[in-house]
Amino acid sequence: MVDRTTRLWVAGILAGLALVGAVAFLLLGPGRFNPSPPSLSGNPLEALPGRIAYVDDDECILIVDAATAAERELYCPLDHVQALTFVDAGTLAFLAWRGSPNPHWMALDIATGNTTDLGTYPDPGWNYDPTLGGRVFVAEDGEVFVEEDGMRRSIYDASFPEYRQPQPIALSPDGKWLMAFYSPPRGDSQQLWVIALDGSAARTVTRHANWDHRTATWWVDGHGTSPTLDHPPLPAAR
Repeated sequence: MVDRTTRLWVAGILAGLALVGAVAFLLLGPGRFNPSPPSLSGNPLEALPGRIAYVDDDECILIVDAATAAERELYCPLDHVQALTFVDAGTLAFLAWRGSPNPHWMALDIATGNTTDLGTYPDPGWNYDPTLGGRVFVAEDGEVFVEEDGMRRSIYDASFPEYRQPQPIALSPDGKWLMAFYSPPRGDSQQLWVIALDGSAARTVTRHANWDHRTATWWVDGHGTSPTLDHPPLPAAR
């Protein structure tokens, strides 16, 4: 026979589990799932070319070797970074506000982390095209399609209308991948995704991205950078 102490102990355990379940329900909501692709850091992808640089939610500039997922922090300016682009394989340029009417363009040496102030310049010219030349489409439910030869084909299917849609940024320089931002609900940090245009793979590069269409850039040797931004020339050849 179960004594009164045992019954009270069991009842306490069950009450605790019920409380945990209620809190989880309130925090996560019913049926919540994570639509994000697998993390690149935990699932490296050898087929992913080049290097990706991005600004995180602390305004730091990081660079990721796409194939190995090796990540390195390059620079943490004290100013808001508004735009980022590769100049060449060894140099990034970024736009930072420093209290003047026009922001400063800065050149960043990837190997050393040293910066060169290129002076104040107007906002860079770059026209955001969410369809990427009519090739990429995102349905209302978040499914991502690519159009080729007049045919529309799904490349990432995670129907999640209540979880917002991924926002395409650019195709990779070799034209085989899509880079996109995703903004989770409930105030979570932004995410940076890459999706193969043939639908074969997708990865989450980071879950701590800075939400701006111009704060992520991709370099592939032999193909250059994407997206491209108008930036001032470097003061001298490297």
